[in-house]
Amino acid sequence: MAGTQMSGEGDGVMQEDPGTRAALSDLCTAFGIVGAQIALLTPDGPESYTFGAARSDPHMAMTPTTGIQIGSTSKLYTAILMMQLVDAGLVDLDRPVATYLPGVELGIWTDTPAAELITPRMLMSMSSGLDNGRYVDTGDERDAVEKAVGLVAMSALTFAPGTFWAYTNASTNVSGLIVERLTGLPWDRAVQELLLDPAGLGRTTADPRRQIVGPTAVGHMVTDAGAEVIDHRGLGRGFGPTGSTITSTAEDLLGLAALFLGDGVAWTGRRILSPEAAGLMQSPQVAVTNATVADSWGLGPWIRQWDGRRVLGHPGMVRGGGSQVHWVPESGSALAIVCNVPAQIHPFSEAVLDFLLPERLGIRKPRARAPIGTTVDNPADYAGEYVRDAVRMRVDADGGRLRVSVSSTHEAGIGAVAKVEEFGLLPLGDDLFRFVTSDGTELGPWDRAFVRDPAGKVSHLLDPFFAARRTDR
Repeated sequence: MAGTQMSGEGDGVMQEDPGTRAALSDLCTAFGIVGAQIALLTPDGPESYTFGAARSDPHMAMTPTTGIQIGSTSKLYTAILMMQLVDAGLVDLDRPVATYLPGVELGIWTDTPAAELITPRMLMSMSSGLDNGRYVDTGDERDAVEKAVGLVAMSALTFAPGTFWAYTNASTNVSGLIVERLTGLPWDRAVQELLLDPAGLGRTTADPRRQIVGPTAVGHMVTDAGAEVIDHRGLGRGFGPTGSTITSTAEDLLGLAALFLGDGVAWTGRRILSPEAAGLMQSPQVAVTNATVADSWGLGPWIRQWDGRRVLGHPGMVRGGGSQVHWVPESGSALAIVCNVPAQIHPFSEAVLDFLLPERLGIRKPRARAPIGTTVDNPADYAGEYVRDAVRMRVDADGGRLRVSVSSTHEAGIGAVAKVEEFGLLPLGDDLFRFVTSDGTELGPWDRAFVRDPAGKVSHLLDPFFAARRTDR
């Protein structure tokens, strides 16, 4: 895999298949995608496809080298930096975070500071119990990540550290601060010097100030009136470790996947991680409570068992764009998708996967669960109030039918206003439910999961990644 002819500088050999291009172009049209890049690695070599515009007004064409914000897929870069510290003997995955961040407060669980309970393994496997936290711009100075981590102490822990899986941006910001403290570098410089440069990912940058150097796409919102450019001013450097600043290309994301397929060796031939560290990142650390998201989580990537094979990766979405990257260790295959209509990245990616996996990689993607009806026999199990920072969900029962009201000021720190949304809950079995709108539209691609405590009582609601704790019991 290390010898694959690809390069972040754009001098590798990328192929195209006409039938694949035509099918992907149709999907772009169907999902209202303004601009997209899709890169594919098969045993026959790498392929790259580009569609549409990087910017609609004024028009700027999308090219294979146009940078697009990738959002939370950035967490893989932070996890790699953490594992480099493990390789160097500077981090023990099972020592408390307080070992590496003395004096940093992460809240309290019972009577114990959370930093004494949470470990780096929990941070990277999304089992820390930290609330997702508040989205507040902490500036672009050297202490931006430290200030972002300081917000964590303002939120109560969602569950006891290590109890189960629930996604949280706060965990990766804490990892980013550990990287800063132990390398002596700002997180974005650490990404550049310790990962991007040696791995040859020359079309990727973690520094928002560098994004103006090369062509960069902007995010769009598609309405009945057409495509509108989104004001993509966001969270700056403070949330860089978790996804606010990295721009990349589909080809470079394919290069990131190649690092895992190469047991820690990048497409440049440079070793970035030890084989042991690369393998550990791809090993299940915790079962994912919401089975519609993944089967388990490694140290960074999600892990899915599809058609008897492991499919690893990560999704991401911010105002400037969205991404998904996937790789299949057994076949040495990979797929990267980026687009500049962030609201569509996940349904669009699911459609791309539905086409490319069986057609080009020989993998049958599991079908979404079908509702088992419209009512449940035990509505009292679920009815109640569920809370996480800036989000409150109220589940009500009308006979056996369930509805949820979601009150959110989730992005108030970056300009969004508070809103209230209401949905029906369609039962799928096994404490899984699908949101459905008033006109009957089922929302996907991921469903919602209720979590039960050891006594069998419903204690949390995963919506679909983030955990909200039950407060009415």
